[in-house]
Amino acid sequence: MKKFFVLLFCCFLIVGCGSDESKEGVTMISKEQVIEYMDDGAILIDVRSEAEFNSGNIEGSINIDVNDILSSNGLIYNGLKKIDTNSVIIVYCRSGNRSSQAANKLLELGYTKVYDFGSIDNWSK
Repeated sequence: MKKFFVLLFCCFLIVGCGSDESKEGVTMISKEQVIEYMDDGAILIDVRSEAEFNSGNIEGSINIDVNDILSSNGLIYNGLKKIDTNSVIIVYCRSGNRSSQAANKLLELGYTKVYDFGSIDNWSK
């Protein structure tokens, strides 16, 4: 019986320690993948505050604060247009925490092609 519980524990451990490729259903992507998606028209969103965005950002990105995403019913950029739910969307922030929150919220809102780049520091690696 003891061996059964040890085996069961090991199974849970293996399943729980899966790949870093996905956080809660969101796919993490590399810099190379970001560039490839951007070449194909993806929308790169910096989810940091406006002040953080203005202090430096990835060229071609737009700024939508994570708090605006978390409190919204859909992505509206600059009050002008709603971003289509079938658009490829890539999010990033300072450390990866806010981008993960934003990506998960976007999935909840029905966006189907959401990717998390994590930290802006990944851009310089």
